[in-house]
Amino acid sequence: MIYLQHGVRYLERLTQLSLIYQNLKMKRGIFNNYVKQLCKATGISENELFQKNRSVRLSSARFILYSICHQRPMNILQIVDLMSERGYATSRQTVEYGIEKVNTSPDPDIQKFINETIGLYNHIDI
Repeated sequence: MIYLQHGVRYLERLTQLSLIYQNLKMKRGIFNNYVKQLCKATGISENELFQKNRSVRLSSARFILYSICHQRPMNILQIVDLMSERGYATSRQTVEYGIEKVNTSPDPDIQKFINETIGLYNHIDI
């Protein structure tokens, strides 16, 4: 009986992990489209975006990417994982800071760009 309980728990956990993986796979396609759209709009290459460079130009673009993803919605850890997959190691705190910077920005064009980008990919299959 005890083996059966452990087997059921194991299968439940495998099912949860499978769903998490499928969700991240789906988010990866959305994330990559957001990256392309952001790079096109800002004139920054994807290589530049994922470089470890703290210039205002690049960090602001990354902050906008974090905010777009978070408003999609993606959770903070998904954003951290997706950034890491592209070679840019970041932390939960940095992503939260970037989102807050964008949310408190007085520039209305930033929020307009975010809304348009999210809207663009809400209606297509990825």
